Amino acid sequence: MIEWFYVAVGLVALVILYKGWRGGYLTEAAIFVGFMVTMVWITGPYATDAHRWILAGAVTAVGAVFIWRKWHSVWWPPLILIGTLLGLVVLYLSSSASNTLFFEGFMGSLFGYFFVSLLCWLFVRVILPRIQQKYQAPWVLILTVVFSAGMFFGALAWWLAAVEINVYPKNPVIRTGAELAAEYEKAKNLLGYRGLFLVGRIADSKRVPVAEAERGSGLSDYVAYYEARPFGISSDLAHLYLPLFYTVTLEDGTECSVAGIRTVRQAVNWQEGGPYVRMHCLRQGDPVVVWGDPGQTVGMADGKKSWGVNTTRSIAYGSLEEFTDGFLIPGVKTARLFGRLGFGCIPLCLIPLLIGIRRWRWLKREGGDEAPPANWRSPKDAMNDMAKAAKDSVRGKK
Repeated sequence: MIEWFYVAVGLVALVILYKGWRGGYLTEAAIFVGFMVTMVWITGPYATDAHRWILAGAVTAVGAVFIWRKWHSVWWPPLILIGTLLGLVVLYLSSSASNTLFFEGFMGSLFGYFFVSLLCWLFVRVILPRIQQKYQAPWVLILTVVFSAGMFFGALAWWLAAVEINVYPKNPVIRTGAELAAEYEKAKNLLGYRGLFLVGRIADSKRVPVAEAERGSGLSDYVAYYEARPFGISSDLAHLYLPLFYTVTLEDGTECSVAGIRTVRQAVNWQEGGPYVRMHCLRQGDPVVVWGDPGQTVGMADGKKSWGVNTTRSIAYGSLEEFTDGFLIPGVKTARLFGRLGFGCIPLCLIPLLIGIRRWRWLKREGGDEAPPANWRSPKDAMNDMAKAAKDSVRGKK
């Protein structure tokens, strides 16, 4: 059946190319067809990671060529760079080996870095060439340092986020209630806690009703489930049931409450099954590994303390070894890849710094002697105004 789908896609592509040739827009039609066919292929069952690496190299090479050809333009290079990055992200996410949960952690640092880089590009290509007077030189130096520092700290945050993931396999493993209580006492005074791995079996006193249950045949043994695509990227918009809390039984018989997950990306290696077609689910008694932070609750009636897991980051089906080999190790590989990219971006902050210093020195030496406008504020004047405003604010509060 899937073969006929590819045949249909090929026929549609030929029709679009023919229409483009007859209409005089063959180049645009070829670009659209190439994008469409590539997306269909990489999200299909026949694409391998080797194919994705080849496509990633091709996308990078094409992006570099177009940036080189459009280098003298102000807007084309950043637009081409953004398009190239989006293409690489799509290629990565379409792989079955991608760790989307860890990838989310990089997105904030990655896009923050490239946003600051875009501002630096505009500062260097648009603002600096228009600055001609000597009295503007101090602001040039200050803005140069600010933008360069933004690029430096953005790349540094990106790299540090990747470095942290490398030590996730060393997180504490909890198998008994006593170990969970002891870990809570250790973790409550720590900053930046990386979580624990709780090993046990899933249970839920409130079972999930399904279609058969609604017809009066009883309740199923499904604890949670979600709909997964047979290949490609699953979506949170699909049919799913993810409870707010679970009960996990540890090796010593201790039952602890575990906070639920929010998205299907936090469901790791759930087995196929469930009440509907193409479902992945957890059943009563399934072995699980819960990654989260330890928590404590105190009963209002008897004051009895109990321990559980808060801020659950993932719930994985299977043993600890399966969780490590199938989830953590690929995540570490992802972190190393993005970490090396982030570390390589750190020296790029020197580019706007050197360009800005060169412009500042030129302004000091050869800039115009025109008098500043009446409302012009030098950096020293701006600092004095800020100090005065702060003093006035303090006096007003008194």
